[in-house]
Amino acid sequence: MRICRIYNNLSPNPEGFGIGLYELSLAQQKLGNDIYVINRTLSSKRIKNLKYNNISFNFIPFIPEFNVLNAFIPFGVLSFFRLNQLIKNKLIDLIHTHDIDTIYAIRRNKNVPLVTTFHVDKRVQMLRISGKGFSFFTKITENIGFQFNYLIWRKSNAIICISRQTMHRLINNYRVPSSKIYYIPNGVNIKRFNPTINSSDLKSSLKIDQNYPIILFVGQIYLLKGLKELIIAISKIKKSYPRVFLLIIGSIKDRRYFKTIKSLIKKNKLVENVKFLEKIPYSLMPRFYRAADIFILPSYSEGMPKVLLEAMASRLCVITTNLEGNKDLIKNNINGIYIEPKNTSDISNNLLKVLQDKKFKEKLALNAWKTAQEYDWFNIAQKIQEVYEIVLKR
Repeated sequence: MRICRIYNNLSPNPEGFGIGLYELSLAQQKLGNDIYVINRTLSSKRIKNLKYNNISFNFIPFIPEFNVLNAFIPFGVLSFFRLNQLIKNKLIDLIHTHDIDTIYAIRRNKNVPLVTTFHVDKRVQMLRISGKGFSFFTKITENIGFQFNYLIWRKSNAIICISRQTMHRLINNYRVPSSKIYYIPNGVNIKRFNPTINSSDLKSSLKIDQNYPIILFVGQIYLLKGLKELIIAISKIKKSYPRVFLLIIGSIKDRRYFKTIKSLIKKNKLVENVKFLEKIPYSLMPRFYRAADIFILPSYSEGMPKVLLEAMASRLCVITTNLEGNKDLIKNNINGIYIEPKNTSDISNNLLKVLQDKKFKEKLALNAWKTAQEYDWFNIAQKIQEVYEIVLKR
């Protein structure tokens, strides 16, 4: 089968076009598929198309974004023309999109089926951030985005939802026919992330005391990720565990929010207990997971976070909020722990619970690892392959 994957992420190199989609593409190759990727770069200059690990990349030049509409029109238009070239030359059998930026794919030749992956409901996400109704401007821009999404859902031959809750919302709230909706979660590379990774020298290289228990957070730094509540929780834990250490790994999405977090750290006298690492090569991430004692993700909203799967595959005790895709992965007090979003006391109490009970922590970690084995990218690719075969037969 010849699959065209369309994804807009401003990446100048193939491995950056979305690690999850890269891993999925490799797994799909093992099933005998040919993968063509239409992708965007940071450069305005034309970059030659290339093959990387037998994945064919078709690069779209970057066009500056000046307003809300330009945020998706340039890539959408250019990818549409590149897509039509592939169809005209009979190089693809099926299109798989992963973003609203690819809305123009709905105008393709209808003989080539379109499969869309829906990650997270932005309406729910915005409400969780604000905790109240939308502003007038947000209502306008959100409504535009929703109308585009709805058009994509209508024109798609199949829609893959990465969480069950998102799937039910599409069916019950947005009246999308259930006959073309499929639940298929994210995956993880269980060979890359596993408990055998050696990380014994990592604490010393980061200048972290060997006796400090490490609590690890991985994710972008902005309001949605719940770092403010996590910092306050760490200040409470420090009273019982003065040497507790929070390691935060992730890019800074919101500079103003980052400054707020830094101020909160100073205010609570946690400068020696918290460390930020912004740019860590993905190839080194397995070592950081293995160096940690607990993984925590106190987000306000999630689809199905790949970092949670990576932590579980690394046999870490995981603590995360009880929402969306997290509920598909975690069984409370069996292979992880649920916390309420925005609840500082819930975060601190559960962190203390696992720090004080090592046997309980190890039980959760082992069960998390067992669960992660089911989410290997090859298993996920097989499920997606079944969807492809269904739409090609229709």
